[in-house]
Amino acid sequence: MDTSRKFPFKVQSLFQSSGLKALAFRAILIIGTLSNLVSVWSLNSGEDITTSRLDYLSSNPTNFLGSFAGLFYASMPEIWVTWWQFLLILQGFLVSAGLFLLLRSTAKLANNKLFLFISIFCFITISLGMALTRDGAMIAFAFFGFGIIKLGEGFGLARILGLIPVLISLSFRPWLGVCLIPILFLIVGRGRTNKRVFSSLMSLCLSLVPVGIESSVTITQGISDAFPQQTVMLHDLASSYCLSTNQKTRDTAFSELERISADEKSLLLLCEFYKPSTWQNLIVPNERDARISGLKAPIELIQQGDKRKYESLQRSWIKVIKDDPSTYLQNHLFFLTQVLISGESQPLRIRELKNSTTHGASFLELLKILSVAIQTPVEILVRLHILSPLVTIFGLLFLYVRRRELFQSSNVKITIVSSALWLFITTIGYVSDNGRYTYLPVLLIWASVIAQTAEKSTRA
Repeated sequence: MDTSRKFPFKVQSLFQSSGLKALAFRAILIIGTLSNLVSVWSLNSGEDITTSRLDYLSSNPTNFLGSFAGLFYASMPEIWVTWWQFLLILQGFLVSAGLFLLLRSTAKLANNKLFLFISIFCFITISLGMALTRDGAMIAFAFFGFGIIKLGEGFGLARILGLIPVLISLSFRPWLGVCLIPILFLIVGRGRTNKRVFSSLMSLCLSLVPVGIESSVTITQGISDAFPQQTVMLHDLASSYCLSTNQKTRDTAFSELERISADEKSLLLLCEFYKPSTWQNLIVPNERDARISGLKAPIELIQQGDKRKYESLQRSWIKVIKDDPSTYLQNHLFFLTQVLISGESQPLRIRELKNSTTHGASFLELLKILSVAIQTPVEILVRLHILSPLVTIFGLLFLYVRRRELFQSSNVKITIVSSALWLFITTIGYVSDNGRYTYLPVLLIWASVIAQTAEKSTRA
């Protein structure tokens, strides 16, 4: 790898604006970042990341929400601001800087229609990348990494520097690392047309780095195994029991769930607790349903260190799949529909502020209301499932009919392949219909389409 070449840009050129669109693009990134910052600043941190941080800082940390994630969130300092406010600033910087590096040239040369699409895309990406979840951090780090790679295109060192945040991004959900093998191959193999085998092996090794990071943190920090895979197995077994028409499959699933039952009476009413959209209903009481509100949760999680019980669960899970693969396939085809539409919907934050619109509202409250109002269109898009993989598929089909030349680009094709792998693995490991699980691949697809559209327009 030749690193002796001069870096293909001057640092000061990043901050030189040329034209109205260049200035407008910067303004969009600034407004998007600041509006998110103001609207979220006084809220609480995300439940999952708080639990992950507290678990890591406890006397007996576990890997239930990820060892690397726990270490990362526990490392956030509390200097002048809370740790999650620091995280919000960090994610805002990463995602906005990444978008700037990735799309600055494209935005400057774009026609009016494409510039409008770029503006909407940036607003959406910043909003999702600043979400205080593992998936928000993944988006922020990934776009920052791809931005660095784009900035130093053709320069070997830039690829290395850019891959670092990309791999950090995947470390929040390391089992998804293999999904980016096609994109990693494109990055590593650029300019190596005669070394496809080397590029393939290097891409495979890089895709396994997040797993290595997760394992290294678990070992070096003395983190106990809480068997996070059990969530997938519990949901699969409960789905087989409640949805299957095969009585033998139902009996096998029930007998295994009985081993980890928290309450015999609740277990007999398991399907009253069961929800296809999430595994968590199995382990928490249902206070809303009067028929079962007085009962305990039917299932108790396997505790850390209880390897024998976990291995028993794993054997039964595999047995149910082997003995009745059609039920497993049927269940997961149903789960795929939830993945495709990004089934979860979040409440609109502006509704939470309806009581703040009083005559005595302070300047800061009014600023927050304005910031939330700016973010409301993005939240509406989420509620309407416009950011779902299914809508993206329809969008790609429309473009294929109208602008087929866009799909001649290896960037677009490889991003689509990576996203398809992402959807497949998400469906296999389905535990919840959270739309945020698929936002990153959807955003990467549209980023590649934007880049290719701009390139075609420039050539024309």
